Amino acid sequence: QPDGAGVPMEILMNNPGDKHLPIAPAFQAAIDGATRRLYVINPYLADRAILQGIVDAGRRGVDVKVIVPADPKSFPAKAAVRAFFPALQEAGVDIREHPSMAHAKAGLADDTVFAGTANLDALSLRRNWELQLRIEDKAVADHVASELFDKDLLVATPARIPTGLRERAVNRAVSAISPLL
Repeated sequence: QPDGAGVPMEILMNNPGDKHLPIAPAFQAAIDGATRRLYVINPYLADRAILQGIVDAGRRGVDVKVIVPADPKSFPAKAAVRAFFPALQEAGVDIREHPSMAHAKAGLADDTVFAGTANLDALSLRRNWELQLRIEDKAVADHVASELFDKDLLVATPARIPTGLRERAVNRAVSAISPLL
């Protein structure tokens, strides 16, 4: 911008050696505070608290869209998120599967954007060095919504909700141990 005002943003960096892990609580707070829209695209969406927060946002009437890869190349990640598919669907969440890896790691809560290196699983949120930008700006949020989420929604298909007893049981078991993975 010509006046040099710029866009408000903050760098969140996990430093597990110092037990400084700001990404998960910042993302959780954004999910819990969302009132209009909540969009998430992440290849490894397995954190139970974040998934429950997404379900709760849908139940509050927030417009919630979630995109995960149809085949994330990680059985635990695939099973953990799919254990939440029924609850997400029941909460009114538009849950989609991207035909490719959908490797973007982005979230949008109202007018706050998160983008960076962090997956939404225990490894990234609690054990890895990760970097996330938190950008609080309506114009940036609207741009990310139209240029990332809207475009990926066009190629993603509605999620297949697991129906088989064995598949549902395996998904629940993996989800239960996901904090250890």
